[in-house]
Amino acid sequence: MWLISSNGTHETSYVSDYVFEVQKRFYAHFVKGEDNGFEQEPHVHLLQELQTPKDPKATLAAVPTAVTRLDRLPVKVTPMRLWMQADGGLGADEPASAQAASSSYRYPVDSPSVNNPVAEGWADVSAPDGQLTFTTAALPQDLSYYGEGSVDLWLSTTDSDTDVQVTLSEVRPDGMEMFVQRGWLRASKRQLDESRSSTLRPWGDFTEASVKTLVPNEPTLLRVELQKFAHVFRAGSSLRVTIDTPSQTGYWVFGNRKTPSTNTVWHDKMRLSSIVIGYVPYAHASERPSCETTLRQPCRKNAVAVPTGVGPREPS
Repeated sequence: MWLISSNGTHETSYVSDYVFEVQKRFYAHFVKGEDNGFEQEPHVHLLQELQTPKDPKATLAAVPTAVTRLDRLPVKVTPMRLWMQADGGLGADEPASAQAASSSYRYPVDSPSVNNPVAEGWADVSAPDGQLTFTTAALPQDLSYYGEGSVDLWLSTTDSDTDVQVTLSEVRPDGMEMFVQRGWLRASKRQLDESRSSTLRPWGDFTEASVKTLVPNEPTLLRVELQKFAHVFRAGSSLRVTIDTPSQTGYWVFGNRKTPSTNTVWHDKMRLSSIVIGYVPYAHASERPSCETTLRQPCRKNAVAVPTGVGPREPS
C-alpha cells in the first residue's frame, strides 16, 4: 500500500499534478504491467501545506510547499506530551502544585465554524467565556508532527453529560492563528477499547452497553481523539489547544446537547490534562505558508495573548 496525503480537499487528486502523476505510475505498473520501478517508491508521500491554484479555474495546479517521502507505514513517530497549566499555558512540564487547579467555560455556545463551504475561513470567537485556550510560549525551534493525537482531559460538568470539541492551532508571530485539526467526543461515550487504544490514539468503544453518564461536578478522564494531521510549527510560533462546544467543520454539523452547563477542565498534580501528538522530524519549507492560499487551513486574528518564556523543544 502507498499513501499520498495532504491538507486540502477531497478531490486532491484532481487538483494536484503531483498526486495525478504518482497515480498514473502506480496504475501503469500494477495494472498495465510496466516495469517502471514503482515498487521501489517510498510508501508515504506527504504533500505539505498544499496551496490553492493561482487561477481558480485551473486544474492540476495546487502546489505543495514541500514533499516528504517516508519509507513505510505506519510512520514511526515519538509521542510528545504537553501539559495544560493553570495560567492558560501549555508546556513540557507537568503542573507541580498539589493544590486543586481548574478552568471553566460556558456550555453550549455558538463556537467558531471553520471551512464551512458556504462561508470559507475560520470565524472569530463571539463568546470568550464559552472556550478555554492553552498555549505554549514561542517555540525555540521548528517542530513537525504526523498522524493521530489525543487530548486527555480531566473534565467535570454541572450536567450529567456534555459534548467536547478540541482544536489544535498554530499561533504565528504575525498575529494570526492558523487552523490545524479538530476532534470531538460526547462524554458519556468515553469508554475505550483498551486492546486497540494507544498513547497517541484513544479507540472508542461506542457500543450502547458502554454508554455511561457523568456524575455532576465529579472530574472524569476523557480522551478525545484528535483527527490525523501533519503540520510544521516553525520557530517563533506557538501550539494552542482550544476546548469548546462542537461547531460546524467543513460539511459536518453536530447535534450537540443543548442543556446549559458549566464545564471545568482540571490541571493540577492529581488530575493532569494534556495533549499528546506524534513528533517526527522531516524536511519542510523554511517560510510559514500563506494564510490566504493554504488549502483548508484558514487563519484568523489571534485574540488570546501568548505566554512569555521559551516554548517546548523536540523530545529527547
